[in-house]
Amino acid sequence: MSNIDLVYLDYIIPKNSVSIEQFVDQIDKEHIPAMFDSREDYLMFTQAVLGLEYLKIETENNHEELLDKLIKKMLGSCEIKPEDIDLIILTEEKRLDTKKNLGKYIQHRYSMANAFVLNISGNHCANMAYAWTMVNKCFSHTDHIKNILILNASITDAICDRVIGTYGVLSDGAGLMLLKKERGICSLLDTVALSKGALNKVDMNQDNSITHLKYTNRSIMELLTRNAVQINQVKKIITQNANPMLLTNALAAESFDLDRIFIDNIGRLGHIDSVDFIVNLKDVIDSGTLNKNDLLVAFNMGWAGSYVSSLISLN
Repeated sequence: MSNIDLVYLDYIIPKNSVSIEQFVDQIDKEHIPAMFDSREDYLMFTQAVLGLEYLKIETENNHEELLDKLIKKMLGSCEIKPEDIDLIILTEEKRLDTKKNLGKYIQHRYSMANAFVLNISGNHCANMAYAWTMVNKCFSHTDHIKNILILNASITDAICDRVIGTYGVLSDGAGLMLLKKERGICSLLDTVALSKGALNKVDMNQDNSITHLKYTNRSIMELLTRNAVQINQVKKIITQNANPMLLTNALAAESFDLDRIFIDNIGRLGHIDSVDFIVNLKDVIDSGTLNKNDLLVAFNMGWAGSYVSSLISLN
């Protein structure tokens, strides 16, 4: 059995920016999380805790157009033909519509006639991490699936839908990963995915921080223990562009150097659903600060109780 490695990844962030002050000023009072007494209190939180400066709002392209840009760039950059794609995976959550099939659109638009089309949902912001994990677990033993395209475009229309309790604020963007059954940029070594099904009906005004803290710590430490990796061997922990306090508190008791947590994109980009996984992984790899065989941990949480920790090795 051989791993299916990451060979290419890319993302698009909208050019249009809205300051966090402008954004909060547009939110109706009833859509501000209940734990804040006023719009001013919520603004202070987004700035002081989330570190948000701007949100990226897509005003020029729809979902199809964002993914078109990414796919065209990939086909021009990689030695792969459309007919070589064996599997297309969309990691969508909100846009599931039986009358609009974005995966089939991509298959038809780019003549990827040999590809199966799947949609992975149910884990919200952790869908992208789940997709790579499922590909390795389900297809690494067969020669019929060799080239896999995983992608997502996240655009939020309503202002009120951008507010995710005290966890984050949604921006827009799109990301793409190309996986192959060959040595790539990096390899997924193992994943621990935990689920807290009791959170299947999420109330953003309910404080579930203790539960989140427990499962965050458990997923990361179980991953490292299972692979005999000491926490100080991890060069970088990649997380989502959301409230960093959950992860820092979960790791504080493990004597982990918190400066190794990659949070650079939280303030300047905001949270882009499962696309965060691609954005932050690419930025860390492109930073030039890592060496061959360095270990990374990517932690992703879905608001309905999904906690996914992935151990990644740089090739």
